[in-house]
Amino acid sequence: MPAHLFDPVAPGLEQFNQSVGADHVLHADDHTISLEWTIRGTQPSGERIEVRGCDLIEFVDGKISRKDSFWKIIG
Repeated sequence: MPAHLFDPVAPGLEQFNQSVGADHVLHADDHTISLEWTIRGTQPSGERIEVRGCDLIEFVDGKISRKDSFWKIIG
């Protein structure tokens, strides 16, 4: 995934890794899923950064009807 996609969350992020997996799914049923994720990376200044967040996703007729993301830069 290109780093520029994270610009709204972590502008200028040069190196990163993202952690999202089945162990991070907080809730799932036929109509909703909520998951927790973490992005760790290095800013152009060399400062390490960690962004934690969660996505809340709703489905109608098997398609995503709404997706809300919440995040916080923690270091």
